[in-house]
Amino acid sequence: MAADPLPLTLSHLTTGTVLIGTLVLIFNITWLTARQESEMAALAVERAALEVERRSQHEELVHTANHDPLTQTLNRYGLYQKLERSLRSSGPRALTAVIYVDLDYFKPVNDRHGHAAGDHLLQLTAQRLAGLLRADDSVARIGGDEFILVLERVDDPQLPDDVAARVDSALRQPFHLGDVVVRISGSIGSAVAADGSVTADELLQRADAAMYTAKKMRK
Repeated sequence: MAADPLPLTLSHLTTGTVLIGTLVLIFNITWLTARQESEMAALAVERAALEVERRSQHEELVHTANHDPLTQTLNRYGLYQKLERSLRSSGPRALTAVIYVDLDYFKPVNDRHGHAAGDHLLQLTAQRLAGLLRADDSVARIGGDEFILVLERVDDPQLPDDVAARVDSALRQPFHLGDVVVRISGSIGSAVAADGSVTADELLQRADAAMYTAKKMRK
């Protein structure tokens, strides 16, 4: 003879007015009264909702600690976390590359059109750079107008140069800041590591030096 079905309760989990999930409760205690089941369900829902909210707040804190609030790219701390993980898994067929981008003519835009326009330009630049990358690659903003691109698991040594060329071309396209159209460019340098013997600082310093060499050659 088939066993009697176990009592089952569906409860929605919310934080404020936002539905974040559904909790399914199956009671394997046949002597519980309907009131006891209801009280246990309410307690379980409350605890589950608190745990979900705690995890959500933790994820939000982690995101904030690792990202630039203006552009939502990685900040300096997030960049180092990303680079150190990538370098640990680097190899001859899984290179780690960084591309250092220093915006040219950003200050005149900021001075002439105001800080709001400058901020908008930085946001559009971050979006444009991110659009050039693969899914696992990242953009970081480490200074007022300085960006770092991190390329992970690179199996083609030519890829960093190809990406740098696309960055140069993309930055030369006009930026529309409301009713204002501005043009900038970028000084770009890259560096590649084939194994974990290179530190994040060393790799960034190499890319920084290459960027300054490119800047001097353009003057």
